Amino acid sequence: MKKYTEIMEHIKPTPEQKDRMLEKALQGKPERKRFKLRYAAAVVAAGVIFSGTVFGEEIKNTFYGLLGRDEIVSEQVLNDVFTDSDGHVTVAVKEVLSDKINAYAIVEYTALDSEGQDWLDNSLAVNQLNGPEINPYIKDNNNAVYGVNYSYGYEEIENLRTEKSRVFKVMYDSSGENFGTDSIRFWYCLTNDWGKETSIDVTESVQLTDIKFDSSQAPDKYYKPLGVKISPLSIMIYGKDMGMFESGKTKSGGNYERFVHVEIGSLYLIMKDGTIYNMLSSESMDMGQCGYTLTHVSNPDVGYDCAIYTGAFKESVDISLIDGIELDGVYYPLGL
Repeated sequence: MKKYTEIMEHIKPTPEQKDRMLEKALQGKPERKRFKLRYAAAVVAAGVIFSGTVFGEEIKNTFYGLLGRDEIVSEQVLNDVFTDSDGHVTVAVKEVLSDKINAYAIVEYTALDSEGQDWLDNSLAVNQLNGPEINPYIKDNNNAVYGVNYSYGYEEIENLRTEKSRVFKVMYDSSGENFGTDSIRFWYCLTNDWGKETSIDVTESVQLTDIKFDSSQAPDKYYKPLGVKISPLSIMIYGKDMGMFESGKTKSGGNYERFVHVEIGSLYLIMKDGTIYNMLSSESMDMGQCGYTLTHVSNPDVGYDCAIYTGAFKESVDISLIDGIELDGVYYPLGL
């Protein structure tokens, strides 16, 4: 603990920044950080926007092509979307791939002088305490209305490390695209600035296909499916809350809000070749990871008030190969 304290005093961060740094130091370096908040969602920092700046010839314009290797999504990768520097280090967002529900970015740090090199070589500063982050850019920082559940993480691509540069893959996955903006938030540090951020518009990246359901045959449950939003990266089944969420008054006169139902019955993704994927089983599901189930949606502009299921595919999927979805024993063809 003394080691972390000495470093903090040397770089002179603010008290709030010290708290954040110390928290990360105690956590170590997890590859992914999970937030499972059921209603108000995760709180992010205030949305201070910084414009990107392109610098001199000493900045190498490297094209990695990491996110575009899969031909299904290669044309939707955004390249060289943001650059910033303090004269000692340059940070550049080289690639972005996102459908808003999920997002991936390739971030490059480059040292410009000896001070920047010392900072970059300090793995505590760059990796454990101040690694780059992306997450949903929540409208007006209003989590009560636009908040979503999400997790985020990063990892260094060590085989791309050079003497003067480090490259990171940064990612997040969220419970929906209902956070009120078409942008993701990029948080990063420079040698003397321990908390900068910018927004990155992803409207030109991967598009979600919105398919409405005929839910007249849906069983009488505490949610009613209305449709699905799907892309090569993600799937989100949305619907209407029919009693899964409860609010009222406490005996002392206060207000309470709680979920009374938090599980769905069954969910299968059915391919046109007959392959069936159980979307709720982490053991048998080869298609993707078990995602968020039954999350509340407060955004009044989206036309639904709950996300029944949201998940990220392990690899990009040609959605034209998907035939339909079976939810709680009812089959919904997608017609793709």
